[in-house]
Amino acid sequence: MGKAKRTRPAGIMCILLCLALILASCGGGSGNSSGGNNSVTPGGNNSAPSDPKGNDHQSNTENNSAAPAAPTEKEIYDMLLAACAEVRGNQSTSLYISKETRTEIKVSDSGETTTAFSQEVFETDFYAGAGGGLDFVRLALSEKGEPLSGMLQKDGVRYDYFRMEREGRKVEWTEGPAQTGCLELAVPDSLIYDIPAFGYISSISLDGNDCGMKLSDSTPLILSQDAEEASSYEIKDMSAVYKLGAAGKLASCEWVYTEILTEENNTRTDNVRLKIEITSGTPRALTWFADNTTYVRPQYTDVTADWRVFYVNIPGKIIFDVHVPKIKDDLPGAAEINAVIADDLGYDLESTEDSLKEEDFDGYVVYRTDYEVYRFGSYYEILVTTDYGSAYGSGMVTKINKYVYDAATGSESDMEAFLEKMGYTKESFLSTAYDMDEYTYILGRHLTDAYSYEELLYRYYFDKDGQLRFIVDAGY
Repeated sequence: MGKAKRTRPAGIMCILLCLALILASCGGGSGNSSGGNNSVTPGGNNSAPSDPKGNDHQSNTENNSAAPAAPTEKEIYDMLLAACAEVRGNQSTSLYISKETRTEIKVSDSGETTTAFSQEVFETDFYAGAGGGLDFVRLALSEKGEPLSGMLQKDGVRYDYFRMEREGRKVEWTEGPAQTGCLELAVPDSLIYDIPAFGYISSISLDGNDCGMKLSDSTPLILSQDAEEASSYEIKDMSAVYKLGAAGKLASCEWVYTEILTEENNTRTDNVRLKIEITSGTPRALTWFADNTTYVRPQYTDVTADWRVFYVNIPGKIIFDVHVPKIKDDLPGAAEINAVIADDLGYDLESTEDSLKEEDFDGYVVYRTDYEVYRFGSYYEILVTTDYGSAYGSGMVTKINKYVYDAATGSESDMEAFLEKMGYTKESFLSTAYDMDEYTYILGRHLTDAYSYEELLYRYYFDKDGQLRFIVDAGY
């Protein structure tokens, strides 16, 4: 186009024509020369396929034998989706997750920068749940492989668990806040199959059994647990490699990305490398946390009994967990002391799931009541402890109710008589209260200045070792 045609000698034209015919008969013509008309042949094999990302792939034939065409990016993506769907569809699957984070925090006011390196390890067993959702048990592990905390999801409700180690290495798991509408794995576990939409992938390739992909910075994938509280959140340089095993089954994946969280006075940059491996073994049951709680509270069942054991975790509202004691009904004086307990702990004894749902709470709270019993000769000291506060651990108020039952007389003990039994006179009791280091000052005053002797009689108790302790009001 736009150029004058040049005439060639007739002899040369004949030679070129013969050569063209010979090449055509041998299948050596490419048919794709620039400006030619052979690149579009209806029904032929010379059209160049293109994928949705605009990559053109020309067919290449030589010596009449077709080489296998390299898969397009969309074909690689679909193959990866199929491998991930196979994992997602398994009845049960176990994951081992390791996460390395290099953190840099820059303080805007001073310009100072601090760096740190951390490692986290998780194990997750998940199952096909009801209604197409997922049930799972996840553990966060220490460097020695000991469980530190956990998460349980069942029937669309997700619970956090916190591990407490008691004396003698006895373990107690405490259930934390619950969320509803949870049908999938939580991050980071979900990255084993939760692949971003094709449009967010800037490139994807297959090298042997390794499927690698890079993602655009605009990928709507929230990985940080702190992102909601940051004033700005950015994720960049995100890439992943998925390893395919036998028959295209998924074996592992490794994610690398950078998170930048800007808060009021600092900017935190996390460079993260996260690897998830599909492992084998016997999956944990969904009762794992309950089955692995070994702690038994001190109780004397010859004198005390459970009056009420009630638990409900209302998602987004309250964890109500009460364990209320009483003196056994057939013991002398039981009715009198139990009436006092009922007066003190009426809320614990009378609240129901329906009444709690109707009650107006400020945020998601936890309300726990439990008791321990200590024996000093014929005296049984019953300590009922109530903790109330934020389910997320931002603040807690503790109240202790004390009851002393004297089995020798069959009645509630006088508080001064109990003090005398434990070896204290009024003078030594007040002197000890004044000198105690842990409660030296209350609102700038000594303990004995803040409370009268009569008030202190209802604020003292003895721990399991017989050491004198005091109940101090919240905020004091």
